[in-house]
Amino acid sequence: MRETKPNGGWLFAADPADRVLAAVAAGRERPPGSIDSPRLELARRHGLVGLLRSDDVADPDGLSALQARLVARGLVMRRSLRRIMDRLAASGVRAAVVKGPDLADRVYPAAGMRSFTDLDLVVPSTDLSAALEVIGSDPACVGIPPKGPRADKRDVLFQDPSGVAFNVDLHWDLFSYRQLRGRAAQAMEEAWARARPPHRDRPHLGWRLPGEVVSAFLCTHALLDHRFRLVLFRDLVEVARGDVDWDAAVGFAHEHGLAGLVHLGWTMAAALGAPVPPEVLAATVTRGLPLRVARELLPRTDLIRFDGRRPHPLNLAITLHADRWSDRLVLALRAPRAYPGWRRRVTRSVRRARRSVVVLVTSDRRRGAEVFGERLVAGLRRRGWAADLVALRAGGDGPRVEIDESVVGPAASDLEMVLALRRLLRRRRPDIVLANGGATLRAVVTATRAMRRRPRIVYSSIGEPNYWVRGRWHACLQRALIRRCDRVTAVSEATRRQLIERMKVPPERVTTAPTGVPSHWFELPEPEPHDELRVLVAGALSPEKDPVTAVRAIGLAGADIAITARVAGDGPLREAVEAERIPGVEVLGSVAEMEQLFAWSDVLLSTSLTEGLPGVVLEAAASGRPVVASGVGGTPEVVEHRRTGILVAAGDVEGFAAALRELGKDPELRARMGAAGREHARRFTLEAGIDRYEQVLEGLLDG
Repeated sequence: MRETKPNGGWLFAADPADRVLAAVAAGRERPPGSIDSPRLELARRHGLVGLLRSDDVADPDGLSALQARLVARGLVMRRSLRRIMDRLAASGVRAAVVKGPDLADRVYPAAGMRSFTDLDLVVPSTDLSAALEVIGSDPACVGIPPKGPRADKRDVLFQDPSGVAFNVDLHWDLFSYRQLRGRAAQAMEEAWARARPPHRDRPHLGWRLPGEVVSAFLCTHALLDHRFRLVLFRDLVEVARGDVDWDAAVGFAHEHGLAGLVHLGWTMAAALGAPVPPEVLAATVTRGLPLRVARELLPRTDLIRFDGRRPHPLNLAITLHADRWSDRLVLALRAPRAYPGWRRRVTRSVRRARRSVVVLVTSDRRRGAEVFGERLVAGLRRRGWAADLVALRAGGDGPRVEIDESVVGPAASDLEMVLALRRLLRRRRPDIVLANGGATLRAVVTATRAMRRRPRIVYSSIGEPNYWVRGRWHACLQRALIRRCDRVTAVSEATRRQLIERMKVPPERVTTAPTGVPSHWFELPEPEPHDELRVLVAGALSPEKDPVTAVRAIGLAGADIAITARVAGDGPLREAVEAERIPGVEVLGSVAEMEQLFAWSDVLLSTSLTEGLPGVVLEAAASGRPVVASGVGGTPEVVEHRRTGILVAAGDVEGFAAALRELGKDPELRARMGAAGREHARRFTLEAGIDRYEQVLEGLLDG
């Protein structure tokens, strides 16, 4: 997708969240007032959390706490940096900081705009031994790793007494990437010949390298560091906004054979809004097919989600442009693997570097199971997993979750869906597939049959087998499917008991793993006093949710108390709900952000005929709202009768109406139940739920 900017630059993004992230990275706009988990995960992946200032963003998903940790971590690292640089200076070792705190101090306009996770130092190659001796004698240094056959730096691990661990990346040649071997032999000699001693205002940052050296290094680093992260191009954007000696930068690039890479680096910076003069780009263009190919591929690549570790034509073109002839030959032999399958990983070691899981949901519609799948994927990614959210079918009306890939569209047949899922799993090669619900279980078991490299399968049972299983033959089919799974999780103890008793699953194979509610739900304000009772009905308008009973109960209660209600959801029974024509009931349809509706409400009404562990009931309890609900499935595990809410038999219209009358006439009872519900819901936090699922996944791989 291409977005043309007024200044002629371009930016490519896969969806609106990517566009916002890239705009924030380029400094063209401030972060929005609220950031959803997928966008926050993108910011974490690209190292842009430092750009999302806690005073600008009121994010309920822990951004402020994360930003505070980054600031504290940065202070510890700066303290260590001062100590290291003082010791190097006392030993007569020239050293300079090339990224991280140096850019944060002299380039970025405001404190906290640049977060860094390691310290990058460069020393002359002649001083390498002395530098290693000084750094190795530091009390926080864990040890000096041996030099590998292709190493261009030493990653020295530091463990501060405060508990903060970080790397000191010691470079002795800024341009010693394998791809640049022999191309810039004199670059660092020239750099150190022109370097300036430490300034009294910045002694802890060491020697100052010429600006054109830093510019060329940032360009090559951003393109060849196998990360291709936006934060690296953000560095270029900020450098370009400063006082750049463009003539010197162009001359240095040509003199040391770096012109092509510098051209691509500045082109990317210009795409993000950096004021790079067109004549500078024209002056760094070099002849050669790889450069032309790379320039053609740049506009066709989703640079936000691009993974430089995978064989991709863009990465290949950049690398072929810079390598020696022998390395170009090796990479050319890999080219057939890169072009047909851009997303394949290069080697098995890279493929196995991070444990991978595909969370499979039925569709991309924003419903309870899909929302938790989205949250689970974001949480696993924060913990180092390579996690993807995949939907069997995509499309339809209403709010949607942000998926990484869909298998088929809504009109495809089941056979087409299974074949497409099989191709997807063979391409992605996940370690585990987490099938979220019965429909996904049937699809993944069929798709992986006779697969040579079959992933482990975890079936997450999100409902009640006693309700969904229809007849003897259906039960036999479900048991056969479950036997194909390596592990089974149940969202509630009620679901676990039914799996064991009805589906004959061995108890040791079933783990209770409740879903959870994000922490920001506990921060919603208490309900304000109103003249009428405000009732919220939330969920799919489908037979198993029985929404008609809900609106009829509201109508009965409305004969005795002042009551108004909002129905959030959509589905096949919407017309039936609207046909009841109950005064004071407003049908809203699908709603993406539920927080405002809960803030408006006094009570949640849930009349479901079956439930696994209802997420909307968890959200109501966490927000301090009492719940009137049918006592089915895992609901009694969340709602304690007469303490945090009122449980009613499913389908009992008069019972629901009586509960609403009681709560409507007694505000103190509502407040007492709401406070107790909020305290009880702290057992079901999102982080605790993700912990449980991660234990199941890790146990499956480690067992």
